Amino acid sequence: MNFFIAQSAAIHTTVQDWSYRVQKNGGALPSGTTQRALSDFMKGADAYNLTSKMKSVVCFVPDNLIAAITPLVKVVGNDPWTNTNFIASDLTIAGLKGNGSDKYLTTNIKANQLSALPLPVADSHVVVYVSVGAIEAKVEWGGTDAPGSTLSFRLYGHYTTPNVTATQNYGDNTGLNYTQPSAVVPYTGYICSNRISSSVIVGSRDIFLASSTLAHSSSISSATLSTTQPTSTGILVFCGSEGGGASNFSTKRYSFASMGNGLTSIESNNLFNLVQTMRRQLGGGYV
Repeated sequence: MNFFIAQSAAIHTTVQDWSYRVQKNGGALPSGTTQRALSDFMKGADAYNLTSKMKSVVCFVPDNLIAAITPLVKVVGNDPWTNTNFIASDLTIAGLKGNGSDKYLTTNIKANQLSALPLPVADSHVVVYVSVGAIEAKVEWGGTDAPGSTLSFRLYGHYTTPNVTATQNYGDNTGLNYTQPSAVVPYTGYICSNRISSSVIVGSRDIFLASSTLAHSSSISSATLSTTQPTSTGILVFCGSEGGGASNFSTKRYSFASMGNGLTSIESNNLFNLVQTMRRQLGGGYV
């Protein structure tokens, strides 16, 4: 299903700015197809009141590596996300792929920059869309103050077999697991690590999953939430940080990433639908 296609004649101002920054960053002008797909995405985000909640959004578009890692929305963080060891052949129509050893992106975004509320971080989301999965105890995104620190802010996708598809450590090392049937091996699709409140209430901390074959759904936790978050370590993507270093590198392929304020279940579902439509328009990177 496509959203807002009829509105795509005029390119959204955010996409115009993104296209300018791609070229300023050294990349070639993105194609008209890419600009229209991202423009429709932004118009949908505006309509669903999601734009104000986005702090940094990367769409991993297939045009070129610079375009792939230049944030479409940039309120905080690097522009582009700093590339370590990715090369042009790592990028396909399905997104950008890690190698499990030394390839990652540095956002320079810290946990406390994602929340509209003061510390402890009580209002934030991070999304990764995994278009090619793997069963591995690796970090999709994360920041940790020091090796072994309980001050962790990270997400593991499909941590173990047969059926733990996502594990979220959100300010502590207790983790929040989302379990799917063992047939979903390895998991591919949308993962949203989310927190909307510092209160101990159902739905205050969630992992949302969705794909074309999995209806948007969540793992709900009412456990005691951490009262601290790391503030000194920036978030890395395709791995985790350990007091500024990089470790636990992912081999998965990503087609979308977003960081910002917390999302309700309805808002996360709307974001998934917009991402799914955008990736279909781009020709790949959806499942």
